[in-house]
Order: sequence, then C-alpha cells, then structure tokens
Amino acid sequence: NLLKIVEENLIVYLDCGVGSHPDEVLSSWRYQNLSQIKIKKFYEELNTFFLDIEKKQNTKVIIATHPRRSFFDHKAFKNRIIKNSKTVDLVARSKCVISTHSTSMQYAVIFKKPIILITSKNLPFFSMYSDIHKWKKHLECKLINISKNYDLEFNLNYKGFDRLYDRFFQRYVCNMDKKNYPKSIWEDFISEYK
Repeated sequence: NLLKIVEENLIVYLDCGVGSHPDEVLSSWRYQNLSQIKIKKFYEELNTFFLDIEKKQNTKVIIATHPRRSFFDHKAFKNRIIKNSKTVDLVARSKCVISTHSTSMQYAVIFKKPIILITSKNLPFFSMYSDIHKWKKHLECKLINISKNYDLEFNLNYKGFDRLYDRFFQRYVCNMDKKNYPKSIWEDFISEYK
C-alpha cells in the first residue's frame, strides 16, 4: 500500500474544490472569469508542480479533498492518492502542506508544518489571489506561482517560523485569555494528535 510507504514522509495538498465547490455556483465568483479551460490548465500546472516537488523532496503528494466538493474527478489529480475526511490526520503526519487558500491550513499552523502557498494565472476567481496573499503576509510562507518557472531550492525546516505560527494561532485560531477561558478546546485537540 503506497500510503503506508509514504506515511511519515508525505506532502499534503489541501484541496479547495476549484471547479466544483458549491460556493462557485451560489456566488458572483461564477462570473469573474470562470472558465473550464482555465480550470483544466490550473490542474495541469498543479500536477506538474506535484511531480517536481515529489522528485525534489523524494516523497509523494497526497490529496486531502475539500469536504464540500460537488464532484471529484480523479483524472484532475492524475490518479494520486486521494483521502476524504482525513485532513487532520494527514496534516499531522505530513512533512509539508501545499495549498492556495484553504482554511484547513490552520491545522498546519497547529502542528507547525511548513506551508507552501501556490498561485496561478489560471485560478478562476480573483478573490483567491487576495486570500493567498493574506496567508503569505501573516505566516511568511513560501509562495510559488506555478504558471511561471519556479525554484524548488528551499528548506522545509520551519523551526524559525514558530513565532509567526504562535502569533497566528493566538490571533485567529484560539483565544488565549486564560482568566476567562482556563482551558482551550485546541489544547485537547493538539494533545490528541501529537
């Protein structure tokens, strides 16, 4: 089983459901340059990037699917290992996390995993770019434009980023007011997975 082989050396892609997220149908995003051609090109770029990073890091990329995807085309991810409802477990065991703008990146912050943000000229919604750059600003993550020539020469040792992750955790994930909230639900959560 390939998943067993890569269990402790995996890279997780946090899927945002591009092209099949229910919000795309319900919001005005649908009319912001939505194109099936762009979505197809995005997935082609994404898979090329996965192959490159797998080769460079000597590991496999596993897909943690977005829970609200309206459908899933395995061909979009070139028949990679795809896991539904396993995001927390995958992130906890991963060596690195890749995403565009998934809120599940908070798990990477909690478990202090390196985050690689990706962008592309083929992302179909303008608002995604803003979200990606907000994550970059707060966490100072590596940002790679997969539509351009990119450099994979970087260190996945994020120990120097503990301060940024801790600050993000305190600001956005957990209220650290010990006087009024003596124990955080996140403390139990973290101890469960460590």
